[in-house]
Amino acid sequence: MQPAGLGDDGAACSYQADRSDFRPLPVLDGSPRTASAAVHIPTILLVIQRTAFHELAQREPHLGLVVMRNVAVELSTKLRKTTAVWVADRKE
Repeated sequence: MQPAGLGDDGAACSYQADRSDFRPLPVLDGSPRTASAAVHIPTILLVIQRTAFHELAQREPHLGLVVMRNVAVELSTKLRKTTAVWVADRKE
């Protein structure tokens, strides 16, 4: 796994697995990016502009479905983890 971002002190604050994406939400909703990334090994970065992504998803509906499913799985995972922490904190 490679570090996906560095904190203000230069320490890694999250890691991305090989061949993973780096948060597609801005391309979906037009929001500004809230994170940056640094790599520690040679890396190929693929960039797609929002309008190009929307055009591609219209031409290839299955692609849009896969992206939305992946976003839903990611949000569900985060919600479950947050809920587990909240429940654990309430028990203390």
